[in-house]
Amino acid sequence: MATVSTLKQGGTGAGLGNFNTKQPGVVSVRLRGADAADAKGSALAANDLIQVCTIPAGTTVGFATLNVLTADTGTTLTFDLGDGSTADEFVDGADGTTAGFAAQGTNGVFSQKILYTSADVLQLKVVTASSANDDWEVEVLFEVTDYNSKPRPQSAKDAG
Repeated sequence: MATVSTLKQGGTGAGLGNFNTKQPGVVSVRLRGADAADAKGSALAANDLIQVCTIPAGTTVGFATLNVLTADTGTTLTFDLGDGSTADEFVDGADGTTAGFAAQGTNGVFSQKILYTSADVLQLKVVTASSANDDWEVEVLFEVTDYNSKPRPQSAKDAG
């Protein structure tokens, strides 16, 4: 098992602050198997973790899903999408050899929303990679709200 960092984009870490998303908003991150294999230095294997982005403390992430844009031409490839605590927090066992969105339920817990009280990392786990060719491309989509952003909108209590 290896943890593959794909967080370096343009010389900076790819955290949520790197995305031009109004809060709350939807973030889209595309990952390619060939890029992850290059970052690792060898072919991807079962249990490899590909870092999607950093999640700062005080941020909610929810409604996460996985869209396979280009299916892997190998025979078996499955993904989980989760964080540093639970590898399949959002998506469990998505088929990387079939294009399309991960199904809701066991393969896409779309309604899950988490408030991160400490920093974490959103990551894609290669669960199985039997005869995978690393020629896939996926899009990770999720909604984010940063409760640390300033200025915060006024509440009714603030209005004078």
